[in-house]
Amino acid sequence: MQRYRHRFQRWVRREQCSLLKRIRIERGTKDDFKELEQFHYRHGSLMVRAVYRAVLDGKIIGVIVYGPTYPNLSARRITLPQFSGKMDSTHMRTINKNFVRIWRVVVDPKYRSIGLGVKLVRETLERVGYPYVEILAVMGQYNPFAEKAGMIRVPMELYTNNDQMYLKALDKIRKMGFDLDLLRSKTYDIEHIDKLSPKQLDELKQIIIRYFLGIINRRRKGFVGAIRHGSKDAIAAALANHKLPYAYAIWKNPRFRNLPDPIYCDGR
Repeated sequence: MQRYRHRFQRWVRREQCSLLKRIRIERGTKDDFKELEQFHYRHGSLMVRAVYRAVLDGKIIGVIVYGPTYPNLSARRITLPQFSGKMDSTHMRTINKNFVRIWRVVVDPKYRSIGLGVKLVRETLERVGYPYVEILAVMGQYNPFAEKAGMIRVPMELYTNNDQMYLKALDKIRKMGFDLDLLRSKTYDIEHIDKLSPKQLDELKQIIIRYFLGIINRRRKGFVGAIRHGSKDAIAAALANHKLPYAYAIWKNPRFRNLPDPIYCDGR
């Protein structure tokens, strides 16, 4: 039985490899993303810099979207301190000129197991033409396909100081069924709060009051009181306005030899 299982696995790998070779990666448009948007957990308008599509036998089966990155990131300050600086127009121009971010990687569910996400990233990193490519994902939702494609993930402990109790609280929220990538959507939060049991709702209120309220919100007695009394609107607002820790990976284009390498990439 074990022998036949190994044979079957080898056959599957050969078929997947053969299929990947038939898939073309080519320049696309926002319309290509809209065609596959239904398969992605996050919807909405995008500030697009480049779109590439994966095509098999004339059908679009995958899309990667590149867009502008954030002007200031803790992880970037650690890995590329040369690009830290005062938040002014000069700094913004420098970041926009040198950095681009992977915003979306969408693959038709029928082809998710063949490594198409890796292929989309690997074959477009250099094509997009920027010195540095970044990808961010809410902690716990990070997909390793970026690393498999050649990007370097920076350990979170280098740029965050979240204590273990806070991270455990996030894990509890995830186990309640919340998708952390959608937590910034108040509408999504309200819909999911409606599905919680009374016990889960009480636990969620305690987590929010302890970990999700900044200094300003803690001083808003009415807001805190509304959370304690189970106001779905207040609970959802606290969830949506909370900035979650993120996983970060970066790639440097080898064509830009004059620019610095990310510090973590060379082991220092």
